[in-house]
Amino acid sequence: MHGWQLTSHDTLILEEIGDCVAVYSNATGETHLLDALPAEVLSCLSSGACLTHLELAVAVAEVADEPWESWLPQVCNVLERLASMQLVERFAR
Repeated sequence: MHGWQLTSHDTLILEEIGDCVAVYSNATGETHLLDALPAEVLSCLSSGACLTHLELAVAVAEVADEPWESWLPQVCNVLERLASMQLVERFAR
């Protein structure tokens, strides 16, 4: 089984801008503007945790006060998108 974590060689700087979050990556030098769901996923991982997509869906569902099953496909898509931006990476658990 694998989990997800923030990219190990990176330091991210997050700043709320209205309903979005700007994320600056020291490793890539890029800034990304994220909406609420990707920002919440990064927030869950920001403590250094390595979480599975299921654990992340449960965490997001608790914030939204909705069933986790409805969030699972969206969280999986967000994780792939964040990985393509080099903000998160898979980690063997």
